[in-house]
Amino acid sequence: MAGRRPWQSECSVSMPKLGFGRRAAGAGVLLVLWAGCARQAHSPALAPVQTMGREYTIPDPGSLEISAAFTNGTGRTAYVGRCGTSLPGFTLEKLDGRRWVPAYVPYCQSILAPSLPVQPGRTVTGTVRLHLLRSERAPTLFRAGSVAGTYRLLWEVYSDSAASQTGGPMIDRELRASNPFRLRTKTRE
Repeated sequence: MAGRRPWQSECSVSMPKLGFGRRAAGAGVLLVLWAGCARQAHSPALAPVQTMGREYTIPDPGSLEISAAFTNGTGRTAYVGRCGTSLPGFTLEKLDGRRWVPAYVPYCQSILAPSLPVQPGRTVTGTVRLHLLRSERAPTLFRAGSVAGTYRLLWEVYSDSAASQTGGPMIDRELRASNPFRLRTKTRE
């Protein structure tokens, strides 16, 4: 990891200097190696945020806690934003076709709580709580019938402590995203 830039993956491939004929053959090998690196970089097992489960059931109505661990792979200190006194600030994203779209963004007063510094290579754990409420007065996490699907957590992780207090820039999305997990509901009787 030493000498790497924060945006570089552990898997890197370089093209040796070859003659034209060998270069064309080498490019094919390079493409195969690069494809393997791309699969490795997007593997759920290598996600920087790992949830403790791969499938969850949320009672309807009710709430669900999901524990997860963030490992700082940026190469420098990162700052995990807190939501009030809890940790971490987050967005829940749902897989819609091939895109991740926001499914739930909790109201959070992150400016009231100091961020948690996480040194490179270190891990911090946190728990998020999702609410599914059916009431005219209460906010609804999901619309009826739309809960089942594949989700991920996107933690609020900032590049410096000042940014976490001002809502400044966060680190790259893929460096603060969890592994995908399934979510479904179970109606209470």
